Amino acid sequence: MNKIVYVADIKSFDGTHFNDAPVGLREITEEDFAKGPFFHMCPTHTEYKQVTRGHKGKCMLALHIFWFQDKTGIAMSADFWKGKVTYWACGCDHKYKELSYDECKERKISHHGMCWHVKECQICKHVTSYDSGD
Repeated sequence: MNKIVYVADIKSFDGTHFNDAPVGLREITEEDFAKGPFFHMCPTHTEYKQVTRGHKGKCMLALHIFWFQDKTGIAMSADFWKGKVTYWACGCDHKYKELSYDECKERKISHHGMCWHVKECQICKHVTSYDSGD
């Protein structure tokens, strides 16, 4: 169970201001949203923004953003008059490369053996790991 608590003194997760587009904002398809982190990861922060700067198109884009531990976000925006929802991603569009056991050992990154996978984003250098169980 998660509890959402409003905290006034925390700035935007990516350092942008209320009316600025989040870093890396890009529209995604409903399929991309369905296959993205929203349904299998727990967000660490949520944010509401009214974007008027750094967004092409409408004069204002109202976004509900769900931020994840890897500093990426998934967002939704509703067009009340059209009755439509658009989906967005922000942050790095990770391009992961798997690191070998030896690479991890050399860089002092934990690697737990055969079913353990460690990946590093070639763009932002975020490191993630998981047990595949195979």
